[in-house]
Amino acid sequence: MERARTMLRAAREIVLIDGFPGALAALAPEITAAVARGVDVAIKAYRPIALGGAETFVAPDAERVVARWSGEWLNLVADGAEHLLALLDPELSEVRQAIWSGSPYLSWIYHSALAAELVMAAVATIAQDAPRNDRLRKLMKRFDALVAPEAPGYVALAKQFGLADKPNRPRRPSEPSKAPDRG
Repeated sequence: MERARTMLRAAREIVLIDGFPGALAALAPEITAAVARGVDVAIKAYRPIALGGAETFVAPDAERVVARWSGEWLNLVADGAEHLLALLDPELSEVRQAIWSGSPYLSWIYHSALAAELVMAAVATIAQDAPRNDRLRKLMKRFDALVAPEAPGYVALAKQFGLADKPNRPRRPSEPSKAPDRG
């Protein structure tokens, strides 16, 4: 958490965050201060939350994702220059897995990916409210397949952390999509 606070305090232009409710609440003062300094802060949240003017996108499958994980995740990229990926215990006192990098290349790649996640959270919400938009629904099904919750890496995480439900078997893009599984 201290690394995340330091990153938020040092940010000059833009911060993107994908964070669970407890982690976001713990960082609320630093997020609010960053926005007050003029930093563009955008957050993929898993519960509606007001953080001093930061733009928030609530994941439409938020309850299911939070229920699946037995901890708090916090993913943050600051100025496209450094990033932090962390899985913490529910009390935010123990790091289960985490990595920080100041590599501009890796951080920019993650910045781009997280920007897409933020937009896709908004698009998924719109898709739910637009049942007659077949093209949008098909696009969201393809996105769900590309997230690949059946990938070996995800399956290993599920085993290691005892995630609440099991992912579906792998499917090819041509197969019909099941319920979204972005967590």
